[in-house]
This record gives sequence, structure tokens and C-alpha cells, in this order.
Amino acid sequence: MTYTVRHKLLTLYGSATATPAETWQCSVRLLPAGTTAVSQAQADACRVAAASMLSVAFVSMKSTHNFIGCKLAPIGIDGLYPPGEIAYDAIGTPVVGAGSAGDPLPWQTAYAVSLDTAVPRGRAHEGRMFLPVLQGAVGTDGLLTTGRVDQILGGVRTFLLALNAVTDLGQVAIFSKIGTGTTNVVTGLRGGRVFDTQRSRRRQLVEGYRTLAL
Repeated sequence: MTYTVRHKLLTLYGSATATPAETWQCSVRLLPAGTTAVSQAQADACRVAAASMLSVAFVSMKSTHNFIGCKLAPIGIDGLYPPGEIAYDAIGTPVVGAGSAGDPLPWQTAYAVSLDTAVPRGRAHEGRMFLPVLQGAVGTDGLLTTGRVDQILGGVRTFLLALNAVTDLGQVAIFSKIGTGTTNVVTGLRGGRVFDTQRSRRRQLVEGYRTLAL
């Protein structure tokens, strides 16, 4: 199994502001345009774009969480770092979510944005980006409003277009390494009205059981 080409993996990460035990991360892959190498300048530009997305009112995290930074890594066709090359981290003052801590959601929740391509089905036809706990609360029906979903998708769209515009970074794409690999550029976004749960985030939370005798 192999990827079709060398590419770049961008990972965003942060943590809960109340405790360092719970962390979050999400990532996208980029099809190189020009140079296949990654640089500190590219990583810094990615962090600026990510911080902007997670700071605006309609995509902001709850104030219970923050965005710490991002890592931009070179990925060979074997899925590993190419020999002699390294990843670059862009870390700055943590960006604390602007959303009120009121009506909090469980910290293991995430909002999944589907990254669609021009291919309707099959390998690498779609990817997913799991955003951290977002501000706002669900309605009495337990769902997000359609207007809220549209706002989130608009913010993510601005972020992805900003990545595509970074010099020599590349285009956001979906990669599969089954067989000889498949690669498709992301052409659209899709989001639902239901929050998702990520097991990796749930495992970080201490249960703290209580007992009561009959």
C-alpha cells in the first residue's frame, strides 16, 4: 500500500483550559503545489489561518478550550517522514475560545465537517475534520440549527481557502493509500445538525465514579 505522491499533513491541536488532561486535535492533508518541502514559514501561516477560524464568533471554541498551535509534516508515499526531513511546529500564545462557558457540551464532543471531492464514491472521495468543542448550545430538539451549521461551514471554508493560498503549501485533498493509492482535491464541505463523539477525547477524561449502598 502506498500514497500516490508525497504530501503534507497539517495537524491543529489544543487543550481544555481547566485541565491539561483533555486535549484535542484535527488534521488535513495537502497535495503539494511546487515544492514538496515544508517550512517554518508555511507552518506559521497555517497557524494564523487556524487561529482566525477558531476565534471568530460563529466557529469559536467554548472558553473551556483553547488552540495551542499546529504541526506541518512532510509525508512520503510510504506514510513516513522522508529521510533527513522534519516537521515544523507553530506555537504561540494559546487562543482561548471566545464562546461563553455557559450551557457547556461534554468535552468528548466534536463537530465533524465532511470534506467532499468531485468523486461521488469510492476511495478518497471524502474526508472528515473533527473540530473541537464549539460555542453555542443545541436547541430543545437536541440539534444545531441549519443557520448555525451554515456559519460553521462558512468559517471552515475560509480556513481551507486560506491554506490553499499559502505560498508553496498546496491544496487540501483526500488521500488513500490502499493499493497504489488515490488522491482527490477537496471541492466542497458538508455538515450535519448532530454533534459527534470522539473516543480518543473520551478516553482522556477521568470517570470519577460514585457509589451508593441500598
